[in-house]
Amino acid sequence: MTLVSAGAGWGKSVLAAQWCQGGAPPGPVAWLSVDADCADPGLFWSYVIAALRDAGGIPPGSELFDLAPPPAVTASFLARLVAGLEALPQPVVLVLDDLDRAGVGPVIDDLRRLVRHLPAQLRLVLLARTDAPLLSLHRLLVAGDLVRLRPADLSFTRAEARQLLGRPGLALRDDELDLVLERTEGWPAGLRLAALWLHDQPDPTAAISRFAGDTRPVADYLTGEVLAGQPADVQHFLLRTSVVDRFTAELADRLTGGRNGRQLLDRLEASNAFVVGLDSSRDWYRYHHLFADLLRHRLAVEAPGAERELHRRAAEWFAGQDEPLETVRHAVQGEAWGLLGRYVVGNAAALALAPEASAVLALLHAVPASAVADDPELTALVAFAHFPDPDPDAMRSAVRAARAGITRLPPGRADSVTLLLAMVDAVAARRACDLPAAATLTEEALAVADRLTHADVPALDEYRALALVGHGNTLVWLGRIEEAETGLVAGLDILRRSGRAAVTQSILADGYLGLIAAMRGRLGEATRRARAAIEVGHRIGWSDEPPLASAYLALVLVHLQRAENDACADVLASAKTVLDRRPDGPLDLACQLAGVRLLLDEQRGDEARRAIDAVAAEVTSWPDPSLYLLRWLDVIRSEADLALGNPAGVVERLGAAAASPSPTERPSAHELVLLGRAMLELGDVRAAARLVEPLSVLPGLDAGPATEAALLAALAADRLRQESHAMDALSQALAAAEGERFLRPFVLSGQRLRPLLLRYRQIVGRHDDLAVELLDRLADDRPGPVRGSRSEHEKLTQRELAVLALLPTMMSNAEIAVELFLSINTVKTHLNALYRKLGVENRRDAVRLARRRGLLVDR
Repeated sequence: MTLVSAGAGWGKSVLAAQWCQGGAPPGPVAWLSVDADCADPGLFWSYVIAALRDAGGIPPGSELFDLAPPPAVTASFLARLVAGLEALPQPVVLVLDDLDRAGVGPVIDDLRRLVRHLPAQLRLVLLARTDAPLLSLHRLLVAGDLVRLRPADLSFTRAEARQLLGRPGLALRDDELDLVLERTEGWPAGLRLAALWLHDQPDPTAAISRFAGDTRPVADYLTGEVLAGQPADVQHFLLRTSVVDRFTAELADRLTGGRNGRQLLDRLEASNAFVVGLDSSRDWYRYHHLFADLLRHRLAVEAPGAERELHRRAAEWFAGQDEPLETVRHAVQGEAWGLLGRYVVGNAAALALAPEASAVLALLHAVPASAVADDPELTALVAFAHFPDPDPDAMRSAVRAARAGITRLPPGRADSVTLLLAMVDAVAARRACDLPAAATLTEEALAVADRLTHADVPALDEYRALALVGHGNTLVWLGRIEEAETGLVAGLDILRRSGRAAVTQSILADGYLGLIAAMRGRLGEATRRARAAIEVGHRIGWSDEPPLASAYLALVLVHLQRAENDACADVLASAKTVLDRRPDGPLDLACQLAGVRLLLDEQRGDEARRAIDAVAAEVTSWPDPSLYLLRWLDVIRSEADLALGNPAGVVERLGAAAASPSPTERPSAHELVLLGRAMLELGDVRAAARLVEPLSVLPGLDAGPATEAALLAALAADRLRQESHAMDALSQALAAAEGERFLRPFVLSGQRLRPLLLRYRQIVGRHDDLAVELLDRLADDRPGPVRGSRSEHEKLTQRELAVLALLPTMMSNAEIAVELFLSINTVKTHLNALYRKLGVENRRDAVRLARRRGLLVDR
């Protein structure tokens, strides 16, 4: 690492740029000019990765190529970044210019962690006005891994000062040169200012005497003199373009009202008048920070009130360039409230998807209450500013205030505001677990969107996509599955056309489509969709982020139905990790219900009963509990009753299911099967058979209840000694289960199914592979060790064996997580369990011991 720390004007950026261009850096150079926006960690790391990628430091195929920081940067994201940098095929240089502008906060904390684990392939060059406080550089200094340059290293020598000051037409005596050098203390900016100033002085000797004896600071004196020496048109240009951090010739003309911005910029850059070109094509420029500060001060003194109008012009220009952060910033600074309201209302959906979302929302919080009071659009912005806020009451209060003023707007603008408010209100309702209200609000948003055009709302496509996805993932929990699937497919199609910015919502939509597929028995499709979403999440570094919860839950249901309990427990842990970051009522509930089923399958009935009571208490506290979810709760209660030997409780709870008008819909079909199982347990075999018989001929019944119903019919026929009927029903059950591998119903049937399966193989012989697999699974249906036991003889689970098999490779924890479709935290949990069970402390010892015990076979 190299740290160049000195105040403004010491040539830090120039020195680093010259080294990058001619100093033979060890690899591609990524340069990030840090600004105030970089105080937001998500934005800062987005810029860093983009700079590395654009510089060619991250080749396609690298795990960093698509990496995108989550809104709240986590330790796992930074670990992924470090691992990806370590794996780069060549070194890369990252220059962070003006690091101080990131402030003291989370970005510095993140950088401290990066420095602590600095990858060998990264050459870090930090340019700052101080010694980069809080970066903990002492360890690097002691290890000899830090080069540090300070003002003493950067100050000009006498020879260098003479070279700079010895321009044509300016010949200084040695004593005059010494006076300038003494006054500036070798400060490059001071010498440069002196050169500009002295060149235009008729009597340089007299000017030097004034300069040497003046008591004002060098910067104030010289900068003021240099500015005063410029022609009036140049001063006008400099002062009015100083309100922006960066500008083009076109923007300069917009700010100054002139037409010669390009010529003036070329002249200023050629004369070294503190204008810095930001790109090789010389499209973007900025002023030296020292010079910009003085210009802004002079503008405020010489033209009070001009800044507001200039910021407004800048906001209008940036809005036309699709630069949301600069648009909002300058609109706020210029108090251009009308422009701000119309721009954000028209683009809020796109802003919510953009990397700059958190920075934009922070700026919206700066809008004063006095401006908001009588403006419905600005009041809507206050509601939108609460978008990431977990407090639904605050969001709904802001929405109510905004709705009150909509009637004062013309129709097109009123509809635009209504659209934004419906979306924000729907998010608040969903977070409050008011599902019917959330569904109504997203329906309202979609209806309003149909009345609008892109001229009214530039981000209309993004609005429609977010409304479709939000509507779909709400309808799932209301039991309107087909509508949900249709909406999610349509929303996902729009999102995929929107590119990189919409990737997180695409993950959410794909995950929910996988969840729907799992709920409807299409386990293969569910696996494909969920794994696709998880792969994208891992690729962008979001393995523990909220959008992945639905994909993890889809896989939980797949593993559960396939009786893959270890894998189910693993993915359930990943889902819970994600939901801990941002709770989601319906997904939390579904995870808890899946966890209850897993406990029942592992014969941990008492724990399952306590978990059911906790779920019931939670769901009944919701504002308007969905009947669909309450029925699912009854299904799980009934499964628990059967597992705990209380079939009468099932009959009492589900007796009305026999008259269900729609047995093809879940949970109706499950209710009928559970009721049939209870009747079978109670000895009413014929009634059980009659109850499920209609399911065998119903069209559209998915593989889950079809398998369960046919298996129950086979067991009932076997009890009645109807051999032929039993064989036919079992064949039907195996056929229904085979394609999607629905093994759970067979495994739960236990030992009483074994004799029937054995006779089936002898008499019928179809579906033999599945029959043999089931017989193996049923050979010993005693419960395994309780999860979490501390027995030193505890066996490794299947998932722990899967992780163990990858330990001899060079895969990092992140790569193992991708390979096994787990979160990094879940992989770490498995590693800890592995080490504990094997009695080792590290990866190398685990591999050595596992080979000795025959748990690993080298390929």
